Amino acid sequence: MALNDHALCTFVSLAPSLVLETLWVQQWQGEEKLSQPYRFEVRLATVNPLFDDEALLGHRAVLTLSDGMGEPHPYQGVVTQVDYLDADCVYYYYRVVLEPRLVQLRHFRFSEIWLDKSLPELIRDVLKLTGLNVEGPGINAARGSVYDFDIRVPVDDVALTQASFTCQFEESSFAFLSRLLEYFGVYYFFEQNAGGEAIVFCGDQRFQPQTPHLLTYRSHDSALDVEPGLAVVRSFARKLTRQAAVVTLRDFSASNAQLQLQADASVAVASLPTDATPEQLSTVSASAAFLGEQGLYGEHFGSQAQGQWLATRRAQVIGCRAREFHGSGRASSLRAGDPMLLVAHPKLSFNTRYQVIQVQHEGDQPLPGLGVEGEGIVKGISTQFIALPADVQFRAPCLTRKPYVQGVLSAVVDGDEDTGRPLLNEHGCYKVSFPFIRGEKNATRGSAWLRMATISNGSSHGMAFPLLKGTEVLVSFLGGDPDRPVITGSVPNSENPARVTMDNATQSGINTPGGHYLAMEDSASGPMMRMGAPIGNTRLTLGEGSVSGAHLQTDNHMQLASNSYKHEVSDMYSHSMGGGLGASPPPPSNGSNDDTSSSSSPSSSTPAKAPAPAPKSDDFKPFSSAGKYRNGWVLPSASFTPTWSVKADSTTVQTSATLGVLKQSLSVMVHELAISIAGPKTSYAISPGGREFKSGFESTHATKMEQALNSKKEHVTVTEKTVNKTVDTGTYVHSTTALTKIVCGPHSISLTPAGITISSPVTPISLHGDVHVSGQLVVSGNTIAKNLTAIMNVKAGLAINTNKLESVIIKSTQPLLGTGVAPTVPAVENAMIFAMEAALQVKSQAVIVASVVNRTADELNTVAQAVRDVAGVV
Repeated sequence: MALNDHALCTFVSLAPSLVLETLWVQQWQGEEKLSQPYRFEVRLATVNPLFDDEALLGHRAVLTLSDGMGEPHPYQGVVTQVDYLDADCVYYYYRVVLEPRLVQLRHFRFSEIWLDKSLPELIRDVLKLTGLNVEGPGINAARGSVYDFDIRVPVDDVALTQASFTCQFEESSFAFLSRLLEYFGVYYFFEQNAGGEAIVFCGDQRFQPQTPHLLTYRSHDSALDVEPGLAVVRSFARKLTRQAAVVTLRDFSASNAQLQLQADASVAVASLPTDATPEQLSTVSASAAFLGEQGLYGEHFGSQAQGQWLATRRAQVIGCRAREFHGSGRASSLRAGDPMLLVAHPKLSFNTRYQVIQVQHEGDQPLPGLGVEGEGIVKGISTQFIALPADVQFRAPCLTRKPYVQGVLSAVVDGDEDTGRPLLNEHGCYKVSFPFIRGEKNATRGSAWLRMATISNGSSHGMAFPLLKGTEVLVSFLGGDPDRPVITGSVPNSENPARVTMDNATQSGINTPGGHYLAMEDSASGPMMRMGAPIGNTRLTLGEGSVSGAHLQTDNHMQLASNSYKHEVSDMYSHSMGGGLGASPPPPSNGSNDDTSSSSSPSSSTPAKAPAPAPKSDDFKPFSSAGKYRNGWVLPSASFTPTWSVKADSTTVQTSATLGVLKQSLSVMVHELAISIAGPKTSYAISPGGREFKSGFESTHATKMEQALNSKKEHVTVTEKTVNKTVDTGTYVHSTTALTKIVCGPHSISLTPAGITISSPVTPISLHGDVHVSGQLVVSGNTIAKNLTAIMNVKAGLAINTNKLESVIIKSTQPLLGTGVAPTVPAVENAMIFAMEAALQVKSQAVIVASVVNRTADELNTVAQAVRDVAGVV
């Protein structure tokens, strides 16, 4: 309520118990800045000795300033402080502090977490604490609207303020909101409406008020009269400040680790209007008013676009204060955030539009009964202000310090439910629940995805032990920034006790939730290492276990697969299989007698290849140089590389046993030699039948003894197409007990115990050369002799020709063929030569090629012997 028509300032309390109280304003002093709440200290007087000053505190009130025309300009808010000062013979004096409702956020101090929130969403959440719930219509707000706050931020900027994790840590909600606004370059000012003061959050000067306050310049010594009600500027000065030339932001982002995040912005450009001409930009860039660089690291941006957006705002913070205008006078209507128009200044370039960023109001007025009413009214009011060029974008400096989190904090790994499986995202990050947050959070809403520090990590290597829900972890914050947490490790607690205690202090190892383990016992009495898996109670023990050494045990199936294999008991037993494909065996260990290596081996110094990756269950993997195994069958391998292998075994008694249904072995060697010089060699074949096939062999026997425990005769028929063989030998013996028969077409020669039969039913039998018959010659049929002559000392030879066999059997230089006497059997003085070359094409489904070649050789030997015998008889 006004004291009189000429009161410059009034104060009204809206506390219910003080509605009828009359309070006079004697003095006032207040300050208002962009991005700061206004604050007025008011000296009040009352004649009521029983005035309840405590009723003022915390309640709404209105301080109204009047200009020279009597127009009211209210400041609404809450009383945040009340002081009782003194009293005189008439009045009791109090001092109160009036501030907007926004400052009540200072009384809310705690820690809280927000996930996936943008700046407008955070503003709404925080303002609810003080009952500021009614939001304005935004950039299209109509004059006279009633609201508690309004958010006027460009739509494109909202997405850039989105953050996956935002933490308020042991700070007031006012400080938390202030540092967020400063970080994103959003400032605020106040508008007064019928419902109270409204906070306007602004992201661009386009959304500030556009109607300017008119201020007329009149110097202190001006002779011009000041019109009543005119807003007057008595002093107006410009302040130029040299600033840094460029702002550089650098950062590191785990989500874009390959990027070198750096953004630069010119402070000189930021000091100009947003629509500056190229000429203006060129001029200011060359100006000496800007020098140096301001570099900032850790501004927490994850992309180049966001970094450039932030760098521009940091440059605008500096550039907008390059030119400031300081003025004073009498202008009760002036507000921070409002534009003003200066006129009548002698420096013509000053007569233009400005934006007010700071204003101070102060004044005093007489109280009724203590002086002449109206005295000092004009000289009792003063206004001071700071303004910037109207077309320069203002940004508030980052003055509110971000909390620094020292050390580490405890947290608990979170999850959807107790499934026994760790909850991880595609990057291996965890959700945790911080115990310091207010209230209860839904599952997995206690934090963002946090990375965990490990002993080793890389694109294709590393060490990881996933954490289950309920595990206590220690969380540190990069650079102390509460918005950048990382898990540094896990610790035991009462719910998850330590695996090693005083009871097993000598043990080290690893245990997984699924029951797999690697345990190492370092006690002096029984050092041991054991590795195990729960399936089949499978375990491998090394050291002093149930046996001293190594012990592999499982209740289920055991399967081993490798490129080569060796089993050795030193000085007693050795068993080796394979030699690796394409590599020589590795050198023996220190001090071992490796019988598979030799110092003279040409490949002994060749290093072994690295082991191949573990095979899948159904993969073919080389088992030895002889083949690949799968389901008990052998698939032949192409070849093997090792060129030299020596094995010596001096064991006195050697025993080997092969048990099974079928044994097959293949030796693909150019030369093979087996020598037994210590004693006789005995082979036993105890089976229903045995077969041995040999092809292309040469044997020399000094002493041979064969004993057949069980023999079985078989009849083998060999069918040939074309065979050319030559027998050349010193001695050849062919013996049969039943029948030897040579067949060529319709002709045949049969040798039996009863005699020799030569049959040629179609053509006559021709004997060319000398024939010596010792004994009786019986001829059935006609005998015709042509050119019969007795010849002495001539060479005799016999040739037998068939379409299958061509053999030169006898060559003699001293036959005894006398005239008129019975011929005698020629004496063969030279050794018989047996040379044979065979080209066989045998088709058989039951036997292998070696058996056919061996049998064919036997039959050909039989034929050759038969020819010789015939020649000798004839």
